[in-house]
Amino acid sequence: MKQLLKKAGLVIAILMAGGLLRSPLENRLETRLVETHLLFTPPAKNVLDVLGQESAMAVLGGMRSVVALYWQLMAISDWEYQEWDDLAKKFEIAALLTPRDTDMWIKYAWHIHTNASASVFDDASMTEPQQYLAADDYIEQGIGILYRAVKQMPDSVDLQMDLAQVLREKRQDYCGAAEAYKRALELEGHPAYTTRFYGYMLAKCPGREREAYEHLKMLWFEDEKHHMPSMRRDLADLEVKLNVPEALRIPGLENQDERFSRQRSGQPEVP
Repeated sequence: MKQLLKKAGLVIAILMAGGLLRSPLENRLETRLVETHLLFTPPAKNVLDVLGQESAMAVLGGMRSVVALYWQLMAISDWEYQEWDDLAKKFEIAALLTPRDTDMWIKYAWHIHTNASASVFDDASMTEPQQYLAADDYIEQGIGILYRAVKQMPDSVDLQMDLAQVLREKRQDYCGAAEAYKRALELEGHPAYTTRFYGYMLAKCPGREREAYEHLKMLWFEDEKHHMPSMRRDLADLEVKLNVPEALRIPGLENQDERFSRQRSGQPEVP
C-alpha cells in the first residue's frame, strides 16, 4: 500500500513539474477546450486550499485526473480501517476534480451504501436498533451520491443502471428503480434486459399495474427471448390483479416451472 501511494505521489510530482512549464499557447488551448466543454474549468479557490500546495499546483498545471486518482488511492486505507468519514472526504475531492468520472462516482457510492452500511453490524458499541439506523443512513447517503452523479451526467447509462439496481436491492424502491430504468432506456448502450426490468419494477409499483401489464405484454408478443420465468410470473399476477377476463388473458402463462410458481413474489432474473 505504501509503495503504491509513493508511486502515485511520484507521478503527481513529475506531472506537476511538467504542468508548471506550460506555454501561453497551451493555456489558450485549455481556455478553448473549456469553452467547448471538452475540459472543465479549474476548481474554485476553496477546493485548492483543501488540496494543499503541491496538489493544487498539479491541478492548475492540468493534471486534475491524476490528482483525483491519487485521492482515490488515499481512500483505500480508509476503507481498510473503516474510516468512512475520511473516505467520503477524499472521494469528495476526487468528485470535485473529475465530476464526469463515472467509475469514480459508482465506486464512491458503493463504499458507502454497501461497505459502510455492512460495517456497522461489526460495531459492538452500538445496540442492534442503532446498527440498523446507522446502516439505513449509510444506504441513504450512498443513494444520494448516485443521484448527485446522475445530475452531473444524465447521459450516463452506467449510472442510471447502477442507481436502479441500488434502489431495487437496497431500498425495494421499485417506483424509483422503474424511473431509473426508464431513463436508461432513453440512452444509447443500455443492456438488452433493461426493458424487461423496467416492466418488472412497474409491476411492483403501486398504481402502475396497468402500465406494467401493457409494457410486459408488448414484450411478450414482440420476441420469444422475453419469455423469462420472471415475466411469466409477473404477467400472470397482473392479470389476476387487474381482473383481466379469461378470454383476453395470455395463453400458456401458467405452464411454467413449478419452482417459479411457488415464488411469485420473487426477484426478477439476474441479468
